[in-house]
Amino acid sequence: DNVLTSDVNIFQEYQTTPPLGKSDHVGIVSKWKITNDDEYVTTVKKNWAKVDSSDLLKAAESLKWTCNQASAEELWDLIHSNARLISESVPVVKTSVNRSGVLKTSSTWDRPCL
Repeated sequence: DNVLTSDVNIFQEYQTTPPLGKSDHVGIVSKWKITNDDEYVTTVKKNWAKVDSSDLLKAAESLKWTCNQASAEELWDLIHSNARLISESVPVVKTSVNRSGVLKTSSTWDRPCL
């Protein structure tokens, strides 16, 4: 017997039971998670499409991009800190995803601006 699912975390617990009557199939009793955590469904991401280019250029001008005779680890730390500083000027947007983590979208005609 098989139980097919796209998300194994939906089952909180399960147990098998003996077959009913003359059936050769076992029964499955399960407890499912049917509610979502708001934190799981809504996430905040950087909205790079809405970045103000003048703010981005200002942030980039203040960065140090050269490092003489540095180790690979020091260079990585420099790149990482510069990228973090640049991303601070990028606005954020709240997005909603379904239980599988796929972004929820609406049709063009469903948007309130039409």
